[in-house]
Amino acid sequence: MRHMLVSGKQLSSRRKPFNARPARWRPLHTSNPFYKVSDEIQEAVDSHRPVVALETTIYTHGFPYPENVALASRLEAIVRVNGGVPATIGVLDGVARVGLDAEDIIQLVSRADGAAGPMKVSRRDLGYMCGLAVHGRRLNGGTTVAGTMLLAHLAGIKVLATGGLGGVHRGAELSLDVSADLRELGRTALAVVSSGCKSFLCLPRTLEYLETEGVGVLTFADGRTGPVDFPAFWVRDSGFQSPAVVADEAEAAAVIYAQLTLPLASGLLFASPIPRDAALAEADIKRAIDQAVDESYRVGPPNGSRFHGGAHVDNTVVSGSTSGSGHARHIGSAQPAASGSSMPRGAGTVDVLVAGSLAVDVSCDYRPMPGGAAAPQLHTSNPAAIRCSLGGVAHNIAYAAQLLGASVRLCSTVADDLPGRHALAMLRAEGLAADGIHVTKADDESRTAQYVALNDTSRELVMAMADMTILETDPAAAASSFDARWKMAVERAQATWLVLDANWDAASLRRWALAGKAAGSNVMLEPVSAAKATRIFSRSGHLMSPLGVFPRHDIDLATPNALELSSMFHAARDQQHLARADWWQVINALGISDRGARAQFLAATHQHASLVGRGLPQQSIQLLPFMPCIVTKLGRDGVLLTQLLRAGDRRLSSADAAPYVVSRNNAGDGGEVGGVYMRLFPPPPPAEAVVQEDAAAVVSVNGAGDTLVGVMAAGLARSGDMARLDGLIQLAQKGSALTLRTTRSVHPGLGRLRPELDAVLAGPSGDC
Repeated sequence: MRHMLVSGKQLSSRRKPFNARPARWRPLHTSNPFYKVSDEIQEAVDSHRPVVALETTIYTHGFPYPENVALASRLEAIVRVNGGVPATIGVLDGVARVGLDAEDIIQLVSRADGAAGPMKVSRRDLGYMCGLAVHGRRLNGGTTVAGTMLLAHLAGIKVLATGGLGGVHRGAELSLDVSADLRELGRTALAVVSSGCKSFLCLPRTLEYLETEGVGVLTFADGRTGPVDFPAFWVRDSGFQSPAVVADEAEAAAVIYAQLTLPLASGLLFASPIPRDAALAEADIKRAIDQAVDESYRVGPPNGSRFHGGAHVDNTVVSGSTSGSGHARHIGSAQPAASGSSMPRGAGTVDVLVAGSLAVDVSCDYRPMPGGAAAPQLHTSNPAAIRCSLGGVAHNIAYAAQLLGASVRLCSTVADDLPGRHALAMLRAEGLAADGIHVTKADDESRTAQYVALNDTSRELVMAMADMTILETDPAAAASSFDARWKMAVERAQATWLVLDANWDAASLRRWALAGKAAGSNVMLEPVSAAKATRIFSRSGHLMSPLGVFPRHDIDLATPNALELSSMFHAARDQQHLARADWWQVINALGISDRGARAQFLAATHQHASLVGRGLPQQSIQLLPFMPCIVTKLGRDGVLLTQLLRAGDRRLSSADAAPYVVSRNNAGDGGEVGGVYMRLFPPPPPAEAVVQEDAAAVVSVNGAGDTLVGVMAAGLARSGDMARLDGLIQLAQKGSALTLRTTRSVHPGLGRLRPELDAVLAGPSGDC
């Protein structure tokens, strides 16, 4: 896609000359008190990596807080995902900054200096804003395209990505109202990639002015042949022919290379038309603009010093004419040239939103030397077959769900380091979109997640080491971090199911769950490990409210293994959750005899005395008020389903389901509580053969449980009926067995189960 241009994919073969500095260019001295370039940007420029400048008026003047912070995070991620380095530029505390980090951006967009707030900063404003800092007035400001071009050029950056460019305003023959963006393009050797000029401008005069300034104007053909029109933001074809056309990013890169190598002092403008499915009709735009212009002439400008002809019309066009496309597409067009990623445009709804870890998995299978020890030895090196694959619990679940046909978005964070870049490349190779991946700067405290598993000769896990700290946030900052980075993603997705893995810190985990519920999603929790499973029951002072209890629960379904189930139970008990009055109300309504229900548990688990003796059914039931459905993964023993049935559930009156209904609310005073359904699903015959009779057929156990969760999520997202869990669990067990036979975290052939999924969903609900 054309947007890869500014992120380095097409430029990689010309990386050195693309960022080579003309002889006349000299960097500002590092001690300059008014201008600072971040270490990351300086290192990237010096090493000839592709750097993309991003303006900040779109954040300070285009979007409210915290939407502006979320947008900034996503746009930077787009650049990083595609191999570039984002350089967000602005003025902070009276210092022009190239390479703002996340905290800087939050400070820029959320802090107001008096009533005016951050200023809009062009070339003319830089001396004023920086100079006042000498006398203690430290102002903040978002840089326009012109201001960003200048500061980027001083740092040696060659490409800037923006949305709509300024231009010549209507009536400019009287007002002389011409955007400084055009003049800056005429005197600054830098390539600007935009979606054209805003529709309310006078486009023929804008193109004429750019010609006078010596600015090359080129439009991406986007599959078209022959002459094409210069685009006008929301309109692909403005009616005014583009002076030049480039077929793709390779041609554009060649033009930039020649322009900078000659060298010419003027810039280039590349216009990238909005995608067809997001474009608006030129007639609709024209009608809205004409109406707004008439109104502006009739009402008059509210403040002459701030009125720029059609500037008053901008919000009218955006808010009035884009209702059919939606606010999400508006965000998508804000930086259409930043990357080929679908991130801004991938704002539609999905079936399943998965939030958690994206990691690089390293699997170490012990291979003893002849006559060597039967098991890996501590405190020494062990021979092994070592494999690297893409993993992370959330990734595995998302990939499995996608293979089963669900539309999926994965939300996670990686660092801009070697494992992170490798993970993103592998993600694209799998066909999973990277539009929900936040890419952060790598440092000692921020590393891409990695998981290292040590397996014995039977490929059973002996020990694992996991570094998932990139998802953990200082609890005191969790609220602002979540709101800025993830809240909008949840609202926009409107997913049927939100699947969370517990690699998030406790506060973020709860915020994810609450945001999912607020967005109307069902919430599934994958506890990940015995240690992290306890996080959902944390009583940290940073958490907003106690964990919800049925029927106002925060978690709809949990998928622990036996150890994680036990950890969750003990955490709930130790944190006094099992002493809450609302918990007791639900437990009493379940209808379990004071003498216990051992006989019923044995019947539901096919007389599996070991499971009952270990207390797994009992622990599951005591957690049901907080998570009304628990699917416990038991390895060779299969899967135990424990579910709180609502009053009126058809399984309460079904003869087929009767053996698995271990209790009923016969008192009639339990509100929505109907009873408890419990069923043990042994491994299906193929999986049983693999696990018990032919251990050599097991290639790796890594990801088998995640595959099971992903298959269930895909099925539940399609059916919306929890009574279909019986069939979905049995199908998910088959998927898990497939993953046992591959070195990958999820078997890439999982899609072969789609016909069986269709059959499960087409069959009778609650079939036992």
